[in-house]
Amino acid sequence: MPHDGFYMTDRYDWTTHFSQVPKATQDAFVFMDADGCAQVLEQRGLPRGPVTSLDSAENRVFIAGDVVIKAFRPGRWSREALLEEVVFLEDLRDAGVSAVRPIGTIGTWQGVHHLAYERIEAPYEEDLKVFDLATLERFVALIADVHRVGALRDAPH
Repeated sequence: MPHDGFYMTDRYDWTTHFSQVPKATQDAFVFMDADGCAQVLEQRGLPRGPVTSLDSAENRVFIAGDVVIKAFRPGRWSREALLEEVVFLEDLRDAGVSAVRPIGTIGTWQGVHHLAYERIEAPYEEDLKVFDLATLERFVALIADVHRVGALRDAPH
């Protein structure tokens, strides 16, 4: 738990090494949960329903029905970089590459930037026990397409 402005648990260690942000913003991100996600959904005018938290080493990611909410670690991603991500995702869509589709643009909840995405089905088999050659080939082709589209535009942020 935070103590006198210093973070006394390992839970904060990975969030503080990129840049300092206000303690309230840091706390909002570190402790964001299903209730926080529900507030984001409400703020965006999206349906509130059951929320599931997904594992993510870098950000906070939630699924709520057909919507995925991704909250970005404060101090790590600038608003400009996130805008470039939205443009990149639109470029992928225009090129016919299977990728998440943003819903709207960047929002901010308690100082934490977030994006909403349409939930899609994975374009490959997710069960690693059946990660066969055909699945591997589709996955490699997807990664190649992502890189091909990404090379078409500069993203300085």
